[in-house]
Amino acid sequence: MTGRPPEGTVHRLMLIGTLSPETWRFLKYAAIGIFNGVVDFAVLGILVWAFDPERELSVVAVNTTAFFAASFNSFVLHSRLTFQRRLPLFSRWFALFFVVNLGNLVLSNISLLTFRWLLQSTTPLEGQLAILVAKPLTALVLVSYGYFAFRRLFVGPDSPMVASEEVPGRSRVAAR
Repeated sequence: MTGRPPEGTVHRLMLIGTLSPETWRFLKYAAIGIFNGVVDFAVLGILVWAFDPERELSVVAVNTTAFFAASFNSFVLHSRLTFQRRLPLFSRWFALFFVVNLGNLVLSNISLLTFRWLLQSTTPLEGQLAILVAKPLTALVLVSYGYFAFRRLFVGPDSPMVASEEVPGRSRVAAR
């Protein structure tokens, strides 16, 4: 045995080396986003079952709490895995990350209330179950906004967070 894959098989790890830096960053961004969605949904689920979410204010408060838990998780994971520089937790980048996330939060609350209303108007779903079914639908709205909003500042090729080696023609000074 030579330690090589058997003849006729595709060595999948070779594929990773052929991905462009932008594609690789997007895949890391997407994986972290999926994990953040799980955190968001889990916190929302716990709070929905613990508190009465029938009033809009309660729904917004519960969703906002879950959203900030996922956003905090997002910054920590992205600063370690996606951004090319490790960022201190309480820095100007952290503040900017949360300011940009406020747009996501507004969209999240509006989407959740809208989808909950649509579900309650058109299906027999009510209360807690309607909220839990509506929450994944909000992710569809947030994914595009989130990537494009963060792309320029944090994960795109023009971002100050991307190492200069990854962007042809970009000087090292520009990456700092």
